[in-house]
Formats: sequence, structure tokens, C-alpha cells
Amino acid sequence: MTRSTLLILVALLLCAQHARAIPAFARKYDMSCNVCHAPVPSLKPFGNEFAANGYQLQDQEPPRFTRVTGDDHLLLMRELPLAIRFDGYARYQPGNMPETDMQWVYILKILSSGQIARDVSYFLYFLFNERGEVAGVEDAFLAFNNIGGIPLDATIGQYQVADPIFKRELRPTFDDYAIYTIRPGKTKADLAYDRGLMLSYSLPTGTDLLLSVLNGDGIRAADASRNFDSDPYKNFFFRVGQQMDSTIACGVLGYVGKERDADQINDFTMLGADAKVALGPFDLGLQYVYRNDKNPSFLPPERPRSSRGAASRSSSSRPIATGATGSSRCSTTTSAPMRRS
Repeated sequence: MTRSTLLILVALLLCAQHARAIPAFARKYDMSCNVCHAPVPSLKPFGNEFAANGYQLQDQEPPRFTRVTGDDHLLLMRELPLAIRFDGYARYQPGNMPETDMQWVYILKILSSGQIARDVSYFLYFLFNERGEVAGVEDAFLAFNNIGGIPLDATIGQYQVADPIFKRELRPTFDDYAIYTIRPGKTKADLAYDRGLMLSYSLPTGTDLLLSVLNGDGIRAADASRNFDSDPYKNFFFRVGQQMDSTIACGVLGYVGKERDADQINDFTMLGADAKVALGPFDLGLQYVYRNDKNPSFLPPERPRSSRGAASRSSSSRPIATGATGSSRCSTTTSAPMRRS
């Protein structure tokens, strides 16, 4: 059904930007937020470089923001950097029930980010309110930069698998991007939040190599044994990205893993490509992901119908999304339902 939706976004940000940007950075370096963001919430190349460098400017750290402790390995901040993000909406949908809706407060979160040592930083936020419910901690990680004096970085904690492709929290749309959150059948792995370790290395050619080792369970609560991972397997996400020039970047990605549920196994593979093109004030993002699941419903093998029969199990093979950032389409060849987080 075609419907028109009018969204009026009112965002009161004590952090004047969206995800992963807080006013402490602007105060610390005496810079406008527009140095990294234009238009909000989009990151400029300088902003991407700042975030990739662990939220620090090389050799430009102002000493007034840290205390002298006598420990050369410790950067003790004088103040804990905090920010609050507040989003509210008034929504009008002709022909729907209800036609009008006051979605206030829609999002309320507290953010903090800073350095704890040279080339070591942290980032976290807590969602006090998301669509009327307490969502808890989402992003929460430590970042280590220039390990061993080489362009090798590591991130450990909770983060979004899709961050190297496109930072999902920076989306300007009201609806989420299904390409990152969709999951066939009862599978748990997607390209949204997960717990893991991410390694990235930059080559002199401008090529970025990235590998993530992930639980594959999202950021669900621990079980009775205090384990976050529900099976003995780990999943692996990799991406090779290339900055072609100041306006064009592209990459290829893969995600392979195995899941277990009720003693049944599902092997899955994702393959894809992405590109970003800057056209003056416009940014065009193109992404394609193909996913194949061997047993997305975790069904047991069927018994042979005759002595010459062969056991079979359900399988899924599909392009889960394609097209410009912000739009997606799905096609399926299995009866397993599609779920979004």
C-alpha cells in the first residue's frame, strides 16, 4: 500500500551530532563540529580519519585536558566526556489508523568517548529509551591504534559488523536499513550489532584490509552459564576497501559462519560489494549482499522415503538486499520467514 509519511524530526543534542560524535571533541580541539560533519550527520573524510585514528589528532593533543600523573603511558582526563542525544517525532500518515502520532520521546541515550592512553580510546552509549523501552548498552568498545608502530588497529567489544561499510547509526532515514538487519528463518547472525574482535590494516596504496571474529549472536543477554555465545562456533567477516580518489571508494566483503540450534547446524555465507560516491553536497551509497543459508530453520534431516531416497534439508539462497543506501528488496526461495531485528 502506498502511503505518504510526514516526519518532523526534533533532535535536542547536547552532543550536536549523531552517533560517535560528542561536543567534547569540539571543545577539546577548539574546532567546529562542521570540521568533521557536513551535512549532519554525514562524516567528511576528515571525520572518518579522526574516528579511525581512535578519536585523536596526531601530535595535537592539548595538555590542558589531561592531568599530570607521572605515568607516561596514562592519559587521565580532567573531566569525563558525556553527551545526551534526544530524538522526538510528530508523524502524520494519511489513511492509516491512527493518522497522527506524537512519538516523543523516541530516543534518549547517553554517550561517552575519549582516550585512556596514547593510541587507546573507548566509545560507548546507553539507550535509556528506544521507542518506549530501555534498550541498554549497544556500542561499547575499546580501540587500539597503530599497534607496534604500524598501521594496524584493533577494536574489541560490542560494535556493528556493518560499520566498515556504512555506519548504520548515521542513517538519515526514519526506517532502518534492512540490508543490515534481515535474517532468514531462525538464524541469529546479521550485519548489525555483535560482540567480537576487529583487526584492520592500511596499505600504502590506500587499500584497507579488515577482519572481524564474531560470536554471531548479536548482543543478547548472557545465558545461565554467563556465556554470550550460544554455540561453540565463531563467525568471520572480512572486507577489502579501496579509496579510488577523493570522491570514490569501493570494497568487497564476505561473511562466513556456522550456527547451532537444538542440535541442528546452519552454515551460511554472505558475499557483497559496496561503493560510495561523493557528488558535491550529495553522497551516494551502493551496496549489494548475497546470502546463502544451508538450514536457516534448523530442521533435522528428513528420513529417506525409500531405500534409494536421499535425506534433504531446507536451504535458503537469496540476494538479501541491493541498490542505493536506504532502500532494499528481498527475494526468497524458502518457506522460512524473514526476520528483522
